[in-house]
Amino acid sequence: MDTLSMQDIADLAEVARPVVTVWRGRYAASDLPFPEPIPGAHLRFDASDVADWFRATGRGNNPHAADDAAIHSSLLDTAASRLDDASMLLLLNAKLGEPLNGLAMDTVLQGIDTACFDALMPLEVIGELLDDEPFVNAMDRLAEAGFGGGRALARLVGRAPTLDDAEMLTRSGADLLQAVAAELARDTPGLLVPQRTGGLMLVGGAFARFTEAERPALAVVDDLLDTAWQRSAWRGLEAVGAELHQAGEGDALSTALIVGQWAAAGADDSEAFFDWVGELAMELAPGGRALIVGPAALLVDSLEGPAWRHRFEALVRGDHYIAPLRYVARLPKGMCRGGGRRRLAMWVLAPAYPGTPQWTTYADHSDHALNTAEIDAMAADVVAAVSGRVGKHSFLRSAARDSAAVLRRHQLAWPVSEPDIEVKGAALSRVWELASQCAARVIDDIDLAASTDDQLRVPMPWPSAVSGTGRLARVLKGVRLSAEDCRASGAGTVAVIGPDEVRGEIPVGVRRIDRLTLESTAPRARFTEPGDVVFVPTGVPRAIVDDVGGHVVQAPARIVRCMDRRDSRFRLLPLVLAADICAQRGTDPTSWTVRAVPADASSALALSLRRCAERRAALRAELSALDALENELANGLAAGTLTAQIKEPNTPGVGAHPRKKEDSAVWRR
Repeated sequence: MDTLSMQDIADLAEVARPVVTVWRGRYAASDLPFPEPIPGAHLRFDASDVADWFRATGRGNNPHAADDAAIHSSLLDTAASRLDDASMLLLLNAKLGEPLNGLAMDTVLQGIDTACFDALMPLEVIGELLDDEPFVNAMDRLAEAGFGGGRALARLVGRAPTLDDAEMLTRSGADLLQAVAAELARDTPGLLVPQRTGGLMLVGGAFARFTEAERPALAVVDDLLDTAWQRSAWRGLEAVGAELHQAGEGDALSTALIVGQWAAAGADDSEAFFDWVGELAMELAPGGRALIVGPAALLVDSLEGPAWRHRFEALVRGDHYIAPLRYVARLPKGMCRGGGRRRLAMWVLAPAYPGTPQWTTYADHSDHALNTAEIDAMAADVVAAVSGRVGKHSFLRSAARDSAAVLRRHQLAWPVSEPDIEVKGAALSRVWELASQCAARVIDDIDLAASTDDQLRVPMPWPSAVSGTGRLARVLKGVRLSAEDCRASGAGTVAVIGPDEVRGEIPVGVRRIDRLTLESTAPRARFTEPGDVVFVPTGVPRAIVDDVGGHVVQAPARIVRCMDRRDSRFRLLPLVLAADICAQRGTDPTSWTVRAVPADASSALALSLRRCAERRAALRAELSALDALENELANGLAAGTLTAQIKEPNTPGVGAHPRKKEDSAVWRR
C-alpha cells in the first residue's frame, strides 16, 4: 500500500499543511469526509483513498492531484532508498517510453545503447534489476504516475538526499541563480559544465528553462559521478533530452560556461576555495565564462590574514595577470535553505579578447526583491557585463570600474550609487550660490576652496565604518522593552527612544520607563550619549541624532556612536550619518554606504551644520507663528472680536514710495 503523510498531501494539493488539517475537520461529517489515517500508522493515509477524495471534491490548487498521488507517496521513498537502481530504471523507462516489466531483452538493449555513458546505465546492473519484478513494477507505477519516467525521475532527484545539504538553496534563491545560469548559457556557444554538487543542482534547474532549440550540450566531469545522487541527477538530465559529453581538457572547456557553487565554504576553506576558483579561471579563453557562487564572507567581504592573501592571489598574479572578473555581486539574504544567516555572493569570470577594455561590474542585490522582473533584469545585467556591453546597457544597482585599477587595490565591493566625477570647482560654485540664497551666515568665516585631488573619494561601506580595527563608529543594540513598561511617568523614570520616536510618530520624551523596572528587565541596558545616532534598519531606514543623551533605546532601534580616532584621517559626523541612513534604499546594513569627511575639515563642517540646524529651527518657529497668526485672524473676524479694513493710502510727496493698497489695513478690536 502506498501512503501519504500530511505534508505529502499538502505538497500534492499545492497548499500549506494547515489546510489539510482544516479539510480533515471541516469535512468529517459531510457526504465526502476526508479519509481516515491508516490504523497503527501515525497520520499516514492510503494514497488511493486520498486520490479518490481529490477526484470527488476537486479541492486544492493542483487539478491533477488525483493522478499525481502516487508520485508524492511512499512509493517515492521506496525509490529513494535504492536511488541508483530506481534512477537507472526510470531513465530506461523514459528512453523506451513504455513499462519495463515483461519487455524483451532486445528492446531493453536498444534503450541501453542510446545512453550517453556506460556509468549511467551499465548493462550487467540493468540485467539484474530487471529480474527484481516487484521493484520493476513499483518503478513502472511511479513512471505512470509521473506521466513518464523523465518527470518521475526529476521528482525523485529533487526528493532524494544529496549528502551535501549545505548546498541546498531556497526556491526563490534557486530561481535567481538558475535564471542567471540559463541566460549566460544562451549567450555562450560552448558546453555547459557544472562544477561541484551545488553547480550540478543549478544546472539541473536551469536546464528546465531552455526550449528544445536552446538546450546546450552538457559536459560531465569525473568527480560528479561519485555519489548516487550525482549519478541520478545526470540520469535525470539525460531523461529530459540533455546531450551529455565526457569533459576533457583544451578548447572544449576553454569556451564553455562553467557553473560552480560552494556555498558551505568557510574561512578554513579559503585556500582550497580560491585555488578552485583560480583553476577555473585558468581553464577559460576568450568566449568562455564561469559563474561562481560562494559565501559573501569569502567573495566580497573584508578579509584579513591568510584568507585575504588567498583571495588576492586568485585575483592578481605578478605584474601581468588580472583575473577576468566581469561581475561581482552580493546576493539577497534567505537564499540558503539551512544556512541561517549565511549570505551568498557571485563572481562571473570571462576573459576578454586582446585589446578589449576590461571592466568589472559591481552590483549589490542585498535587498533584491526576488521577483520575476528583478531576476530577469539581473540576468540581463550579467550577460551585458561579460559581453562587453557595459557602456550600452542600463544596469540595476550596479557600477562598472576598470578591472586593473580596482582589483589590484583588492576592492570587491563598491558603492553602486556613486556620484559622477565632476569638473574642479563645480562643487565650490554650487556651495557659494546656495549660501548667497540663505539669510543665515553659514559659511562666512569658513575658508572653502576647490580640492586639488584628482580622484573622487567614494562613500565608505557600512561594514568598514562600524567594524574592524579601522572602524569610525560602533553599533550598540537596543534592549527589548514591553509597551506596558514604557508608560511610566514622574520622577525615577527615563525617556525611551524606539522605532516610533525615530520615525517621528511620537515625540521623544513621551514614553518613559521606571528605572527599577529597567534594571530588572534589561540590567545591561546602556544609555545614549550626546551626539549618538539612533536608527531603525527595518522597513524604511530612519535615523535621528540624540543631542541630549541619557535615553534608553528600545529594540529593534540601535545606536551608532561615532568615534574620534586620532589615528584616522577621516571622521563620521552624527548629522551626516543620520542623513545617510535615511537615504538608504535597502534594509540590509551590509549594503549601505556612508560619507566620511576628512578629519581636518570635520570641525568646519560641524559648525556649518550646526548653523544650518539653528537657522532651520528659527524658520520653523517663524512658520509656526505664521500658521498661528492666520488662524487667529480668521477666528477673530469670524467671531466678531476683530474688525478690519484696508487703509487708504496718503498722498505721496516728492520722492515718497506709496504702499500698495492691498498691503495696508486697519485693525480694530
